[in-house]
Amino acid sequence: MKIISTHNTLEKAIEAAGGLNREYNPTEFDKELERTKKTAIDGAFYVVKIYNCLEVLYLHQCDIKLLNRFEPYDGAITSSTTVGSIIDGEIVEMFTATSTRALRGKIAKIQKENPLILVLNF
Repeated sequence: MKIISTHNTLEKAIEAAGGLNREYNPTEFDKELERTKKTAIDGAFYVVKIYNCLEVLYLHQCDIKLLNRFEPYDGAITSSTTVGSIIDGEIVEMFTATSTRALRGKIAKIQKENPLILVLNF
């Protein structure tokens, strides 16, 4: 997956991705916008094309480093974990496995040694 552009603000990334319609629920949209800006760990927001749709991604740190999609009205819980990295301006998937606490622990340990390893959370 190729990174189309990188932005230093979420608003610029949203604009580059074609803008998002906040009219559905402006209050919820604005809350998620502010939450995302506070939790993005490096201040970089990436515009990528996923299935012919432009999406905004950002890095988030919890017990592991995640590459999240900005979704003001939606969220997802999955039973699998996909691990990848950003290499030469592309997001490269390395493997997908069943999500477990043990796997998260292993990923956290690997990320300490190699900060380029990410969990693709989209």
